[in-house]
Amino acid sequence: MPVSPDPDARPAGADAAGGASAPGGEAGGYLRDAGYLYEFFPDHGPAWLNTVAALNGFAPRPLDDGFTWCDLGCGHGVSALALAAAFPRGRFHGVDLNPAHVAFAEALARDAGLKNVRFRAGDAAALSEPLPPLDFAVVHGVISWIDDTTRARLLDGVMAALKPNGLMMISYDALPGWAAHRMMRDMMVNVTRDVTGDSLARAEAAVVWLRRLRAGGATFFRDHPALGRAVDEMRDDRLTYVAHEYFNAVLRPFAFNEVRTMLEARGGQFVGRAELFLNIIDLCAPEALHTELAESRSRAEFEARRDFLRNETLRRDVYVKGAPLTDAAAWDAAQDGLRFGAIEPVSVLDRDVPFGGVRVRFDGPPFDDAMAHWNRAPGQPLPDAAHGGDPALGREITRMLAAARLVEPMAPRPDWTPSPPPDPASLADAPLAMPLAFNRVACRRLGMVAPRVPLAAPAAGAVVDLSAARAWVLLGLCTAGRAAAPSWTLEALDAAGQGPRKDGRALTGDEAHALLTAELDALFADGWVSRLVQLGVLTLA
Repeated sequence: MPVSPDPDARPAGADAAGGASAPGGEAGGYLRDAGYLYEFFPDHGPAWLNTVAALNGFAPRPLDDGFTWCDLGCGHGVSALALAAAFPRGRFHGVDLNPAHVAFAEALARDAGLKNVRFRAGDAAALSEPLPPLDFAVVHGVISWIDDTTRARLLDGVMAALKPNGLMMISYDALPGWAAHRMMRDMMVNVTRDVTGDSLARAEAAVVWLRRLRAGGATFFRDHPALGRAVDEMRDDRLTYVAHEYFNAVLRPFAFNEVRTMLEARGGQFVGRAELFLNIIDLCAPEALHTELAESRSRAEFEARRDFLRNETLRRDVYVKGAPLTDAAAWDAAQDGLRFGAIEPVSVLDRDVPFGGVRVRFDGPPFDDAMAHWNRAPGQPLPDAAHGGDPALGREITRMLAAARLVEPMAPRPDWTPSPPPDPASLADAPLAMPLAFNRVACRRLGMVAPRVPLAAPAAGAVVDLSAARAWVLLGLCTAGRAAAPSWTLEALDAAGQGPRKDGRALTGDEAHALLTAELDALFADGWVSRLVQLGVLTLA
């Protein structure tokens, strides 16, 4: 339930960075006349990237003594900001070609008092000051949206900046799934070439055209049903996504081996997919196709086969500037050093997990004991009792639950010992506070423009992602108390010219108040307030 009545509205000052109305404009083909989405990506975080490395036989990066992380193409900086708040011992950098994105991120960092994050506008390979040595780098989506020369400079720069054994997450539009998308994209660009206005106007016109074709029974959508579903998902409140995905001057999907070749030439080695389940044969394809994957003669062939079986449209890959661990004991130690926890309350987790063509239910032993432990003690090692004293079984339990996203990677402070989540009844009328300035600012600022708001838990080394409506009502709870929280939230939203929405419809008056009251009650009943107190996002006032 987004809070903003106009999710495509850009923050003040955004037009100053706008380019020509033609797709792309300058900056190597990257579209700059429309801001991108406001999103937090969990798999960009250092704990997540370390998990991908350790589970696939590579050394994780040390975090306790400080580290450096950079997002090349950071957009509005939401991931960089939330991670900087969650990991105060790290140094975070965000670079983006759109100055309006950077201006938004800098303003939020300033208001939140974050001293360990820095943003810069421009081409990452042509900055006046070079990138610092990096433990972690993120390049999300960008390489599909820029020309060959800019792409080569970007990859040269980031691989040169990575420290030995540094990790990079890189995502891109993928083949074979994007082959048909590319044909649709070319038609979208062509039929809107005479539309006046910016890229958002062209995106809106293209979506109207596609809906008309789909409703009229166009054979293209009959033969490509996945693209019909893609059109159905092109909601009016996602036009910024449509503009960036389809209206950059360059749109280049890649096969896995194309990107692997580019990065190996620069000293990189493929580690694994950021989506943990895609590294596991039993989860990434139906059982009837397991043999097709098991017969792969190399990891590169496995990746190519799996992409073909799944008709992959997007890849989220992790690379390392180094080599894999060669000692089994070192690999075991790397996995044993990982930390996980139940971020969502166990009561709301669905143990019946879909993985595309596979569905697995994570009930009963040994999963129940592990989930109970990580509910009571997130971020703490799995005790022997949970795996019968068999460390190998413990690693497999952990790997499967993490792949299912029933538990999430964490990097707690060494001195943090969590208490069990408090009884929700004990918190029903307790005065609560939101101590971290970033979280208060995120509720207010991101809650206006984003469908979801990330809240940092520094002691746990984690980020909790909530709907904007729930973030706002939590802020009301901590500001005005439970009884007055819905009214306070409505007044605050009204003062900002905003309001809650449901199914795309703006709500007012009693209907809006009832909706916010229901959201607040659910936060208590589902155990969210208890979990947020346990993780330190909320405290007793």
